[in-house]
Amino acid sequence: MMGSRDALLNERERGSPRRPLTSEQTAQGEEQSWANRPHEELVRAFRGLIWKGRQEILQEGRKTSYLTPAVMIKGELGKQASLHMSPDPLDKQRAAFFWQIEKAWDVIAYEHYRWEGIGEPDHVERHHAGLMLSDTYERAKARHEIRPEFIKLDPQQVKILDALAEAADVPHQRGQAEIEIPEHLREYEQRLRAEHERRRGH
Repeated sequence: MMGSRDALLNERERGSPRRPLTSEQTAQGEEQSWANRPHEELVRAFRGLIWKGRQEILQEGRKTSYLTPAVMIKGELGKQASLHMSPDPLDKQRAAFFWQIEKAWDVIAYEHYRWEGIGEPDHVERHHAGLMLSDTYERAKARHEIRPEFIKLDPQQVKILDALAEAADVPHQRGQAEIEIPEHLREYEQRLRAEHERRRGH
């Protein structure tokens, strides 16, 4: 889904003379171009990409249990964040950009990680979100960050998160530059370890 993001961005650049740019300049230009689009345009673009993703999955005959928009977006953000393993500096910068959005998305969309049709919780996606958010919180505490329970977003990340939330019908107050990790997710991994120890004790 997010692969189409580059196509949308490049539309703005067609017809304009190009000059050689560094990877960092290119990434910054893409993010600024994307964030300069009106909110309503971003929402329409993301809804179109969600619809396209649904059609591709159905055409491939794959299971439909992961077709909820919240889970689809989670997966695509994860793909972008996984680019941190690439040797390309541009990929690494893009990965860092989307990784923050993915963590914020896990917070606001956590209750929407469900199987479509039956509405049951998608425990795989919730488990992954819990592990990532509790690890994020613990690492921030170890660095002695002020308010480690908050995920900080820059203006471009805020705008993309706002549009994703509306496109996926996930309730979210627009314009938030700090997303608070709920207490039960801050302690997710700690609770898992405690439960594991309790079971071993029996």
